[in-house]
Amino acid sequence: MFGLFREKNNIREPKRFIKTGVRVHDQTQIEIAFDYRILFGTKEELISRKINYTVEAYFFMPLAFGMNADTYPKESFYADLRPLIRFKEPKMGYFQIVGLKDPEKSPIKILQSVLNKSAKDLTEMDIKYACDEVRIFGCVFVRYFWKRAEKYFKKIEVIFADKSISEDERGKKLQTAAASCRHLLVRIEFILQEFYKIIDRLDKFDNPIWKDLKREVHRIDEMVLYNQMDMLVYLLKNIDASSCKANQNIESLKNDTQKFARNLRSKIIDVGYLYVDHESDDQEKEAYVLRRKFLKAHSWEVFHLKMRKKPVFAFQRQIGAMIAAGLAATWAVAIQIMVISEVTNAESINSIFGISGAVFLSAAIGGYIIKDRIKEAGRSYFRSGVFRKLSDNSESLTYESSRILAKPIEIGNYSETTTINTEKSLPERVQRLREVYSDLGVSDQISHKVICYRRDVSIKDKILKANSHPLKTVHDILRFNISGFLGRLADPTQVTSCLDANGDLQSITLPKIYHLDVVLRHRKFEKKKVDNKEGFEYIRLYIDKNGLIKVKKLT
Repeated sequence: MFGLFREKNNIREPKRFIKTGVRVHDQTQIEIAFDYRILFGTKEELISRKINYTVEAYFFMPLAFGMNADTYPKESFYADLRPLIRFKEPKMGYFQIVGLKDPEKSPIKILQSVLNKSAKDLTEMDIKYACDEVRIFGCVFVRYFWKRAEKYFKKIEVIFADKSISEDERGKKLQTAAASCRHLLVRIEFILQEFYKIIDRLDKFDNPIWKDLKREVHRIDEMVLYNQMDMLVYLLKNIDASSCKANQNIESLKNDTQKFARNLRSKIIDVGYLYVDHESDDQEKEAYVLRRKFLKAHSWEVFHLKMRKKPVFAFQRQIGAMIAAGLAATWAVAIQIMVISEVTNAESINSIFGISGAVFLSAAIGGYIIKDRIKEAGRSYFRSGVFRKLSDNSESLTYESSRILAKPIEIGNYSETTTINTEKSLPERVQRLREVYSDLGVSDQISHKVICYRRDVSIKDKILKANSHPLKTVHDILRFNISGFLGRLADPTQVTSCLDANGDLQSITLPKIYHLDVVLRHRKFEKKKVDNKEGFEYIRLYIDKNGLIKVKKLT
């Protein structure tokens, strides 16, 4: 599956090679995503190139966190940091999904070709391949309708916000935008009808060899229906929020969306999938949340790259401790030999307790004390001195596809390193950004502790073309959990008194907010590390004792 793309030097790369995104994943986790292009060119001719990129994240920890190398060791940081690298799902339009265009890349057509095989001609690999295609269909389909729903509704918001156009012109634009949304809903229904033809046909097969594929299509059907309902709810919420003035086209769109939603709700319940509303009890809600979490992880796992098995830094620490213990033991043995030699050569027992003997015994005791210090100092030195230039973790990136019969394919490698530094030791560009955007009033005498995380990734130029779909983009995700720090923070609000304009006392409630600033630095290198491209992002997390409040990008 390698060597599918011809080299060409005149391909124009996108101006923004790396795309970043930051959001609050939940109350205690921030998610940072980086997208890196690995395939370039036209649909007819895709060109792959070997890429090397580096992601650096500088976490400026608030003083209230009380963080240092002793209270927050590397083991704790890596436990709080969840890295994930996967391919981004292929981008497909309506005609590609249903197979009216490029049928060899259509998940629907590929699944139909598998179903056309007789049971005796099927292999286990064929079933695994079909299961992967089902998951790819689910991911591609969800991306298809979500991207378009967001795009169309942003147009509606822009039309409502534009004060320069007349009401007549606004009505015409809203009519077009509403028609686009309505057309999307119709296309979604048609794609699902094609998918249900596969499900209905598959359910009629009695041979046990189809069991895994049957289970997979119903899982993806459930996942797609849940996401489709989310999209309809999104449209309805935004219609209510945006249509300040009554508009016939928007009202018609709202009615159509509600009709689709009612039909979809009935379908979910009739099939036997989980559904929750205001009448659901806690047990039903819990089961629904767990089910959706599983379906999401299972569906997108088809694009995941395998990484981080055992952290190397733990082994490095053990080696450092072993070396330090060995040196201390050598010192102790040398002292013991000296003591035994002195006792053996003493003329009498009285000479041992004489002045010279006392001096010798004092020196021996001091030697044993030094042994303990050698052991402690050695642990620190060999942990952070000798191994300082080594990565905390360094492993290969592998991708497993049902198209590969032997074993997962190694497509690159990565390494990650974490240190705790002061602000003055950071790269000059990071310090300049900090000076521009930091409004905390920190004096020169106070040095924030900064967690510096770095990941180096290399992807081979002979990139894998898996399951007939070119994987053009690497989706690199970092999730950082701050829950371990929240217990050290003060209550989220504080009641205090102040004077109003008349000099009367008034009671006010003040929020206790903490800023956790993050500087992101991402670099992409060409061959021999020339023509490297670099980008910076400055992000501020607003935190209180309850967790993350919001994320704001300052650059």
